[in-house]
Amino acid sequence: MLRRLLIAISLTLPVSLSAAETRPAVIPPVAEKPVAADPNAPAKPAYPVTPPAPATPPAEPAAPEIPDDGVRVSILGYHDFSETDKETDMKIHTSKFRQEMKALKDMGLPVISMADFQAWKRGEKTIPEKSILITIDDGWKAVYTDAYPILKEYGYPFTIFLYKNYVDGGGRALTSTMIQEMQQNGATIGSHSVSHP
Repeated sequence: MLRRLLIAISLTLPVSLSAAETRPAVIPPVAEKPVAADPNAPAKPAYPVTPPAPATPPAEPAAPEIPDDGVRVSILGYHDFSETDKETDMKIHTSKFRQEMKALKDMGLPVISMADFQAWKRGEKTIPEKSILITIDDGWKAVYTDAYPILKEYGYPFTIFLYKNYVDGGGRALTSTMIQEMQQNGATIGSHSVSHP
């Protein structure tokens, strides 16, 4: 009986199989009836759920084009100043800020203005090989009372990024008069948005 079955099977097979025909067949999974121990629990899907393929990470943003003239600019960014308050990521002791400005002078590193930096980026101007740009965010009154006298003493240009709704807001906010005075002595004003958030 077994011999007759093997002969019958061998007679039904084709003599030669193409490469496509020799691949194993893909058999879909058998559907299972949803079984839920808890009548309120959601039923399992009939077929296994394949998790989605991981999303392709977004492309890195293109780096800004820096003129290839060997010049490098370091940007020193500050926010708030105080000699008595505890230092934080956003606040530096005024004496430490003075030390940093003195170190720039002692090392002979030129501090450039935002206008010079932008003109260099556009290819309209050359700047020293190693230059420093000083920026200060937000518009705390300590920019005027603590940092500005030091920057003025050293003759360093600087840029203050202000949010408009804070100017003349009272308390620890810069006033228009303070800002205008600083503009006459090396400050450039930039936008830090209307209301900061």
